[in-house]
Amino acid sequence: MKGRLHITNGDHAAKAIKVAGLAHDVLPWRDVLHDGPVPGALKLNELSRVRADFLAVNRRENPEEIRTEFTTRDAMFGLAAEHGRVTLWFESDLYDQLQLAQILAELFNAHAPFEESELIEVDGYLGPLDAAALNRAYESRVKLSIEHFQVAREIWEAFREPQPTRMLKFAARDYPVLPYMAAAIRRLFEEFPHTGTGLTGIQTAVLKSLQSGSVTPAALFTSFAEREERIFLGDASFATYLQEISEVEFPLALFSDGEPIVAPQGGEPLPDFWHRKIAITEMGEKVIGGQADHFALNGIDRWIGGVHLTREIAWRWDPGQRTLVKSQ
Repeated sequence: MKGRLHITNGDHAAKAIKVAGLAHDVLPWRDVLHDGPVPGALKLNELSRVRADFLAVNRRENPEEIRTEFTTRDAMFGLAAEHGRVTLWFESDLYDQLQLAQILAELFNAHAPFEESELIEVDGYLGPLDAAALNRAYESRVKLSIEHFQVAREIWEAFREPQPTRMLKFAARDYPVLPYMAAAIRRLFEEFPHTGTGLTGIQTAVLKSLQSGSVTPAALFTSFAEREERIFLGDASFATYLQEISEVEFPLALFSDGEPIVAPQGGEPLPDFWHRKIAITEMGEKVIGGQADHFALNGIDRWIGGVHLTREIAWRWDPGQRTLVKSQ
């Protein structure tokens, strides 16, 4: 690969950049890094295998296809790192900012020359932009500096540690070279179980919406997206979060006919899933009202970066104090 490689978050943005005539080679990163294991002390290809295996199970997709996608992605990225002519296109939300941290850290670790590398960040969404808007974004690009790489590597390493305390420090200060990173990290911490309810930020939003009456997954996702300052997950991820509060010992929400919520499998549209009504259960009402605790009732087995949350490793987010506390 002798030309410039453009790297962005996913397929929608990659297509828009190509259609606008701004790039020939565009690599979508695709990984949902805020969800599932991202342990430290692994090289890129080793971490990609961990991520592929998680996504195959979590998204119910073909394991071999996902592994092949990651292998192809990493090979293209490795070639680009050798000559250092990359253009990074990323948005301001959590999904994108974690990808950006990973890519910058991997470029730094590969000792990639960066004099001809550049970054475009938009406080919005790349996919829906027309050619004129994308051209304006391209004109705002900045040259990558050593500070970009150093800050990103520190954040990426902290994100992958088994304890979240160092990562919390990065949420407390802003970085001029990566202006959206601190806010994204703060949003990440909201997905730890909350004190008082044991619910994550997404679970809290879902149950609050259901308190007004039964509603479809499609309407729930729309409501969630409208409330988020910067939406960071798609409908497939959202569907798995609905399943997580339903397929447990004490369900917090069910389909209105009493059946558990099961997310569509990879590549399976299941239009009826998105248009079947969901209702909050009696236990869901107790939990959202602070009379019961989802974590205590149903336990937890969730990864956030390098932190593996279990009954034994029980970090919680205190929304009032805006900090993490460790449950005893």
